[in-house]
Order: sequence, then structure tokens, then C-alpha cells
Amino acid sequence: MKILITSARYFPEQFSITNIAETLVKKGHDVTVITGKPNYGYGKILPDYKNKKYEVINNVKVYRINERPRKKGIISLIFNYFSLYFGTKRSLRKHGHGYDVVLSHVLSPILIATATVKFTKKYNIPHLHYGLDLWPESLIATNITNRNSLLYKVVYKLSKKTYEKMDMIAFSSPSAMNYFENVLGIKNVPLKVVYQPYLSKSSIIENPIFHNDHTEILYCGTVAKFHYLHLLIEAMRIIDDKDVRLTIVGSGSELERIRDLVSKYNLKNRVCLVGRISIEETTKYYERADVLYLPLINNSHTSLLIPQKVLEYLKMSKPIIGMLQGDGKQILEDAGGAIFVDENPESIRNGILKISKLSAEEKKIMGLKNSEYFKKREDFDLDNICDILIGDLKETITVHNKAEKKWKLQ
Repeated sequence: MKILITSARYFPEQFSITNIAETLVKKGHDVTVITGKPNYGYGKILPDYKNKKYEVINNVKVYRINERPRKKGIISLIFNYFSLYFGTKRSLRKHGHGYDVVLSHVLSPILIATATVKFTKKYNIPHLHYGLDLWPESLIATNITNRNSLLYKVVYKLSKKTYEKMDMIAFSSPSAMNYFENVLGIKNVPLKVVYQPYLSKSSIIENPIFHNDHTEILYCGTVAKFHYLHLLIEAMRIIDDKDVRLTIVGSGSELERIRDLVSKYNLKNRVCLVGRISIEETTKYYERADVLYLPLINNSHTSLLIPQKVLEYLKMSKPIIGMLQGDGKQILEDAGGAIFVDENPESIRNGILKISKLSAEEKKIMGLKNSEYFKKREDFDLDNICDILIGDLKETITVHNKAEKKWKLQ
């Protein structure tokens, strides 16, 4: 198939759509991506990409749209969202013909999908949407607004209208099906569950190593508001055991706040902030960790979705401390290698101390439960996920053609 992908983010930014696109090419498909310029988490366009409009990455053709960088504050975010919308629209005009199917891969904003819908309807191209973020629910999850606001109501109507014009929707969590059907009232669009694959291409850690003399906690991912990492720092403050150490790998809008808290509580000897590194470089941090921390604040329907870190963490053969609900918690419960904490520093502290009191062998048993469960779940594997997506793309074409034939007969 000749596949056109629209996505706000792509390599060198660390999102799974890159692995998906490259795997689709390896499976014999022709893939073109329309995306933004790398700036997520940086606050600026990366220097090498300021004037770059086109490149080929591992046989994937990548077109870069002009994008306002995403900086701090709501005004900058709005400018970023609309630049992505208009940039995607302009770029799509140059790709009007010759594609078998379009795959929109949307985190934020929904405007990427809106621009894609306008394009697919104009040129009568089948459209599969593969989503991670729920809209307008993301506005609630990030505390931008509330359900009674005019902004929410406007974005609700836009989101519903956008979703209803797709041929098929695949989402990364089963709970999203309930949201589409009962909150948005989407009745006539086929809904599928396709898990979001892990980011790293590293192998499963088969023989994990643990410390006996101290405990290394690792959080690896975006440092964002909805992770409430300040609670983890507060928990570290009230842990008297100096042999409990924390490493945070990643960057995001809350990194400065976390850095200030570490300094305020004099935790620099026990809390290490690594910042953003490549996916390949994260392996050494996973290997020396004793436990992985996985938070997602429970404040909206988005909280029921599966954080991408769930699949990533399971591969690492380490115990997990989970502060989450919904589908992600269910997976960790099924795996059997996690303990769960509430959204307060005392509960997080107790969870950390519970893990720290385990022997290296006990930690290893917990960790191996996670990786063994990962191995059993073929629908978590990148290659299998892409096979499922290929099947859904082909089904999307069939659904689109049947709908078109029915419309012509009316």
C-alpha cells in the first residue's frame, strides 16, 4: 500500500510513530509522513531543522511543515497548535492523489486530525485514525479548562465532528471505546484497539541485576503536569533512608519545578535529574535500576488510558511502582510484578520503602513476572502491532469503498 501518515511529532522526537512507519516500510509498504519540526520539550526548533522541509529517514519520506515552537504558557501552546493545523493543511494540498490510505496519528492537537479529515474528504481517500490522546478530554487532563467552559464546548463539537468523518478509529486503550460511544456519541465509525508500541528497540532484559546495599528508583519519560512528579520528590523528602536514590530521565514543562524542589529540599545527593537523552542511552539506566516508577494522575477519562511507559517498563524485568488507574493498572495487575500507591507523598514513600526492604532475589522475581507477561502478549510486540495496523488499514479501504458505493446508490 501507499500510505500517507499525518503526525505532529516524528524523529528525532521520541514517539512511537517513527518505529511504526519504519516497520511498515520493512513490510513492503510505501510510506510518506507529514509532520512538524522537532521542538517538543526543547522550546525551540532544533537548529538542523529550521530550514529543512524534506528528508528520507530509513526509507520513510518525511515532509516538514513550518511550525511555531512549543514554549511555556497557554498563548505559545495555542500558536503552536494553529501553526500545526495550517501547516498540515498547506502541505496536504501537495499530496492530493496517489495514496491508497491515510493514517492520522494524533497526540495533540486534534487539529491535525481535523486538517487530515478535510483532505481525505476532498480527495476521497480512506482514512484510519490511530489515536493516543482523547479530545476534548486532553483539555481537562492538562487543566487547561473545565467541562463548563466555552472553550471545552467548542472543542467538543470540533472533536466529535472530526471523529465522525473518519472511516475507522483505532485507539491504544480499550477504555477509549467507552469514551467514543458514551461521551462523544460516536455510533457509526468502526472502533478498534491497537496498543501503542514501546519506544526502544532494545531487547528484553533477561537477567536483571539488583542492588543489596541501596535502592535505585527510576522514572524515564516526559516530565509533564499530569505525572505529578512533585509528589515523588515530596516522598523522597520524607524518606529517612539515605540509601534510597532517585533518577529522573527526561524533560518537559515541569522539569524546572522539579529541579527547584530538589534544590529546596537539599536532595541533590539522592535525586539525579539526567534530562533528555536518546532512547538508546536509556538502556543503561534501566539496567541499573531496582524499581521503575509509573505515574498518571487520575483527573479525567484520559487517566484510564494506557501510558506508553507501561509496555516499555514491562520489557525491563524490573518491579514497578504504579500510581495509575484504568487499563494501565489492569495490565500491571495481570503481570503481577507491581505494587500500587495513591496520589500522596506518604503512600508513595510507603511503596518505595516496601520495595527497598525486598532482597535482590525477591526484586528479581517481581521483575521477571513483568517481562514474562510481556512475552506472552503478542499484541504488545512492535512487529505484531504493525501487522494489526496493516489489517486495519486494508479494512479501512474496504469500509470506505462500501460507504462510497452505498452513497452512490442513494
